[in-house]
Amino acid sequence: SGAEAKSPMPDDPVDGGTFRIQSKATGKQLALLGSSEGGVFRKNHIVPRDQGVVWEVEDVLQGFRFTTQSVFPLAPETGEHIGRLASNHERQVYAHKPNEGYFQMWWPQNLGDGYWVLLNAATRFALDGNYTDIYTRNPNYGDFQRWGFFAAPLEP
Repeated sequence: SGAEAKSPMPDDPVDGGTFRIQSKATGKQLALLGSSEGGVFRKNHIVPRDQGVVWEVEDVLQGFRFTTQSVFPLAPETGEHIGRLASNHERQVYAHKPNEGYFQMWWPQNLGDGYWVLLNAATRFALDGNYTDIYTRNPNYGDFQRWGFFAAPLEP
């Protein structure tokens, strides 16, 4: 019939909800490097994957924070197994040990089409990415900076 399968519409990011975060342009999701790829203890770089990690949304006064589990698999004895989506002035995006800093705070902007632009509170850069890398850059509100939230259960 020529009818294409319509991909599901993203969900709204709600406080306490758990989601996979997917690029509108690439269909890739925010994921972590595998434990065999570096084993960084303080931060773990975010990469695009077909299936990313599950992020828990926390809506706080200053914006949104996104937290994920199993970030530092090579440091289980320290108990540092969660990380927050963070960025820096060098435009890198990573999961970092939780703190209350603005580099881990994001201002989501609803674009009215089910997708959101996420501006970093510290740098004012927008979450961006392509098929091989996730980074931040000046906001342009194009499809590579539009992110969909798809409800997903927290993994055990």
